[in-house]
Amino acid sequence: MPASTFPMKMRQSIVAVLIACGCLSGIAPAFADPPSTPPNVYRSLEAGKQAHNAGELHGRIESVDYAGGSLVVRTGRGAITVAIVPNTTIYRGNQYGTLADLRPGQQVRLSVYEVGGRLVAQLIRFAP
Repeated sequence: MPASTFPMKMRQSIVAVLIACGCLSGIAPAFADPPSTPPNVYRSLEAGKQAHNAGELHGRIESVDYAGGSLVVRTGRGAITVAIVPNTTIYRGNQYGTLADLRPGQQVRLSVYEVGGRLVAQLIRFAP
């Protein structure tokens, strides 16, 4: 009998029994607590504080903290740490990029804003 003909309660009961007996051990972790990830302090800063435009930065990426969502850019003023948040836009030429595209040694231009004394990237472009 196709699964779609089983009533919803019966399907839920069957899944619960299979999980309880360990028959769906590969699927059971999906129902467990989500994996813990390091907290991104900049997300909380962005949500609760007033943001101020801090201008642009030009420089070479010195390091990228992929888990923490930040990068260090070497500019004429020294090494500057900049947070990357979910609404940061990254451009590679004419296409969108991701955090994974950022690598040490690349030249970048950033539009940044200040939140609670920290710089947050609004836009990151790879410099030609």
